[in-house]
Amino acid sequence: MLKGVIFDMDGTITLTEQLHHKAFAEVFKEHGVADYTFEEQITKYAGSGSKNIFAEVFKARGVAVSPEEIEKCAAKKKELYTKIVQEGEIAVVDGVKEFIKKIHDAGL
Repeated sequence: MLKGVIFDMDGTITLTEQLHHKAFAEVFKEHGVADYTFEEQITKYAGSGSKNIFAEVFKARGVAVSPEEIEKCAAKKKELYTKIVQEGEIAVVDGVKEFIKKIHDAGL
């Protein structure tokens, strides 16, 4: 008997990929990478994790960065993303509010 439903937030309930990109792009610019596009993020790196994304993009651009600097970049991106989220409204996937209400009303 089904008793509950578990959702991933990013991309399933909320539309946050643009917000992630904004934070990534800002950190990349600080390291001389000004051409990191949303399209690149979606097609190549979405869901890969911040540390992996930083490492791969820097490598692809020929930017030498230490593992410690990758850690710092990931921490800075998380800080920026959190700030962006706190300052604005996050869009939700069409129909998700109604679906959640429906499953809640069904006792899940």
